[in-house]
Amino acid sequence: MKGLIGTGGRILGYLQNVDEKLLRNYLQPPVVEIVDIDRVPDTDSEYWDGGRLAGRKDYQLNSLPLPCTVYIEGHEYRCHEQPEFVFDAPGTYQIFVDAGPQYLEKVFEYDYQP
Repeated sequence: MKGLIGTGGRILGYLQNVDEKLLRNYLQPPVVEIVDIDRVPDTDSEYWDGGRLAGRKDYQLNSLPLPCTVYIEGHEYRCHEQPEFVFDAPGTYQIFVDAGPQYLEKVFEYDYQP
């Protein structure tokens, strides 16, 4: 079985019973590497750690892995330090966090009541 690996170890997919030589002819971004894997990967909870499948790490909103990207209401924010979430109006906001393939992609519900 072949794993299709993207930047940073993100698992983009996998193929069974494929000729690697033929596959390499079609290799182009975002696929950066083709690797041998021994089972079907769980692309939501695993990443390629340079030689093996590994579990993606968990985290909480108050301890984000840095750097990361936070998405709120369609806006993207790059975070290099722990953010403080302040909004124009009270309410419940969905905060999507992408910290790279080593960490789980998560959506948090944040209740803002100043």
